[in-house]
Amino acid sequence: MDNEKQEEKNNEAIERKESQQQNIVDSGSVNLETPSKELTKKKKKIILVANPNNTKNVRVNRPIQRPTNVLEAQEGQRAAGSNIENQKPDTEKNFNKYICFANIRELLKASTVKIGQIEKEAGCQLGYMSRLEKPGTSNEPSAEFIVTAAKMLNASLDTLLMVNLAEMTPTERYLVSFFEKLQKDTIADKLGWMIETADNLANLEADMNGYVDHPLFGYETFYEEGETEYPEEVSRIVFVSDSFGPRTAINGDCYHLKLKGGSVLYLMDICKSFYHVGEPDTLAKEIWMFTPGNGTQMLANSRGTSPLSPMVNALASTVAERMKHPRVKKEVKSVIDAFMQDDFGSEDEELPFA
Repeated sequence: MDNEKQEEKNNEAIERKESQQQNIVDSGSVNLETPSKELTKKKKKIILVANPNNTKNVRVNRPIQRPTNVLEAQEGQRAAGSNIENQKPDTEKNFNKYICFANIRELLKASTVKIGQIEKEAGCQLGYMSRLEKPGTSNEPSAEFIVTAAKMLNASLDTLLMVNLAEMTPTERYLVSFFEKLQKDTIADKLGWMIETADNLANLEADMNGYVDHPLFGYETFYEEGETEYPEEVSRIVFVSDSFGPRTAINGDCYHLKLKGGSVLYLMDICKSFYHVGEPDTLAKEIWMFTPGNGTQMLANSRGTSPLSPMVNALASTVAERMKHPRVKKEVKSVIDAFMQDDFGSEDEELPFA
């Protein structure tokens, strides 16, 4: 009898539990089609463990295109606490007023402007910068002072805040001036930057002689790390970058700008074609110049060892942002300008195809 009573109690408990679950479902508080957050989290954990891209190595199978597994690898790097955040532009680093002041003094040497004029124009007392330069002074310069200094010295804020002019060679300072003008003219919509998408670069083909119709790309044979123990010999069309050599993949959209005499400036967004999760410095931006008869030359890259790295990142960000906005060709602009001045042309002007 005791066993029968216990069995009845167990059956009643099971029925009550099933009834409660049915009531919850009927009330709509549980969505049977959408898994709960807890279940989703558990599934994600399982995927991360099962996915070799997040635990071992990363290979970019198509070297001139950024495929999905690169994105997965970057997620793995973040999860592993990698150094990927250090690859952001240097504008996000802490402001160093002493480098800023040193840059101002360097620019003053080649200018007729005096520091007192900058301080007066910014509404500061004379000797303002000297007082802030003294050791132990924790006060930071005002934004008004820095902006005024950049304007009066004909320099960009990027130059004042992100590079150290005093430690640069004459060639590096020359390139700083070049990148500054590129950035200013890009913001003013004076330059005709053209986009080169990763998809287009991925579809480059070589002719029967191995020639590729792009000055930065060529058909190369080299050894590359793979899933096997030893490097594998591969042959393919690649951009042989300064940062990664032939083991280079395109990380995102790239841009080019036509200059005088058929020369072309290239702004390349790249990454390593094969790397280990957590490996630092797997991304880079490079600026190259092609001149007819002389070939190509790398001008600067964004890697941490380059003193021009902040300027390269700043220019790349500016170009990418401006390319999101509409641009009007000169021929179209002249028509619009004429219309804005109520110039509709002659009535007897013949229209094409009339």
